[in-house]
Amino acid sequence: SSTARDGLLDILVPLFHHGPPPMYGKTKSDYGEYAAKRCDALGVLPKARERLMKGVDRWIYLQTIGVERSQHGQGYGKKMMKLLVQTADNMNVPVYLETESEDLEGMYHRYGFQTMERLPISVPGDDSPTSTLIMYLMRKEPRSGDANVGTIDPA
Repeated sequence: SSTARDGLLDILVPLFHHGPPPMYGKTKSDYGEYAAKRCDALGVLPKARERLMKGVDRWIYLQTIGVERSQHGQGYGKKMMKLLVQTADNMNVPVYLETESEDLEGMYHRYGFQTMERLPISVPGDDSPTSTLIMYLMRKEPRSGDANVGTIDPA
């Protein structure tokens, strides 16, 4: 179930496996006056997820999915999404995700996700052109009565 909160190991294991993110010698001030406050503002996402999934005992949280840029266009993303959707359907659990891209919102709709909420995130005082981030909070209910229940075909 994805209802558990991230623990310290959930953060540290990928860090050791993949290494720290590249900082390219930048300091906090190089990211702009509101960078730290913008990161803090994202704290509304776990609260929204908790609110939108309230009453659901078991579900999958799709935190991150992606394909290395050199592999784009080869169908790997589609295969991963189909596998995830089929697995969730077989388990009879919903899938929840958040995306910041309207284009990706449309892509997820093609896999049966519905937009539950469009959440604008901004920092008071930041009036820059990119000051408001729109997050699309999405959920896909399991498909019941599927003839393929019990099988997984990522192709």
